Amino acid sequence: MSAPKKIKVLQIINSFSLAGAEKIAMDLALGLDQVHFDVGIVGIGAKGDAIEAELKAKLETSGIQTFVLGKPLRKARLRTIGRLTRVIKKYNPDILHTHSLSPDFYGKISATLAAVPLVVSTIHNTQGYNPWIETLLRPLTSVYVAISETVRQYALQQLKLPQSKVEVIYNGIDMSPFESGGRRSGGRKVRLFDIPEQALLITTIGRVTTQKGHVYLVEAFKEVVREFPNVHLCIVGDEKADPAVTEEIRSRVREYGLEERVLFTGVREDIPEILAATDVFVLPSLWEGLSVVLLEAMASGVPVVATAVGSNPEVIRDGVNGFLVPPKDPSALAERMRAVLRDPAAAQKVGLEARRTVQERFSLESMVRAYEDLYRRLVSSKPKMQLP
Repeated sequence: MSAPKKIKVLQIINSFSLAGAEKIAMDLALGLDQVHFDVGIVGIGAKGDAIEAELKAKLETSGIQTFVLGKPLRKARLRTIGRLTRVIKKYNPDILHTHSLSPDFYGKISATLAAVPLVVSTIHNTQGYNPWIETLLRPLTSVYVAISETVRQYALQQLKLPQSKVEVIYNGIDMSPFESGGRRSGGRKVRLFDIPEQALLITTIGRVTTQKGHVYLVEAFKEVVREFPNVHLCIVGDEKADPAVTEEIRSRVREYGLEERVLFTGVREDIPEILAATDVFVLPSLWEGLSVVLLEAMASGVPVVATAVGSNPEVIRDGVNGFLVPPKDPSALAERMRAVLRDPAAAQKVGLEARRTVQERFSLESMVRAYEDLYRRLVSSKPKMQLP
């Protein structure tokens, strides 16, 4: 008896990096049942760093083909469409799956040129998409996946997508790297950051951009230091994403005399260990889809303070499994951080409830099974893209 024909899925991402949408795409690729699915991943841009090489090697070792187009920023658009079209034709997928803005644009046009019958597009955020562009790309899309109900409402109301084309599949994460949930370690702080073992550590993780709200966190942090002189702030993330924002934050750190208290680590791969050393995790974003690092912090059992934007209120029940504060409000953020640091026992209880939330609602297994079901439904029904 011959083996069933595998469904071939080609995923398109911005680059092989540790950004949220890219991590979801790669975790999905690694999690798909290899008996029934073949999967490849294309990176539109190229990082050219050790992290990219490591991620590609991990994927290829697991039997996942990887392709890097190496598109320079804001250049070579037509050449990229041509190169991507050739890659798609060679791979010959049943389904093309795009993640975020550039992959959507280049992927859908190239899929049409390569005659791919099915295109899935995951919407990872609640800002940045252009309704006019989506009107053009909508006929080239079989199904949109919103990563939360908040994102689904954004897709329907702001992007004017038809309700019949939008499904919700929540982001999920692998819990295994965070098995020490609820366990803090001063020794980790010393080893990671060379700060005193008894120091308190507040951590935020994310690209240093306007969206992530670092400037409000620094404003709030200077107030926290007044009550807790042994507290440190760790800013983990790509500082090259927006050099002007990075310089503004560094300038404020210097202005407030916090150079010895604020750590800029750049991109890190040891996120589970950093979170295990963290006393409070803060997500001060101005907007969000469904933050992967928020789920990772909750999975590690760290008490979380997040702004009440995007999907954060879908995940966090204020005072139960985390804390919500208004965006762009340093005073409210500072007061909540101080309150968490004042009562470690209550903070630990909230952190453990956060971990339970991720286990029950945002597991990697649940996300992967949902995408597998979607892929199967699409292939079995064979809906065609409606070309304009």
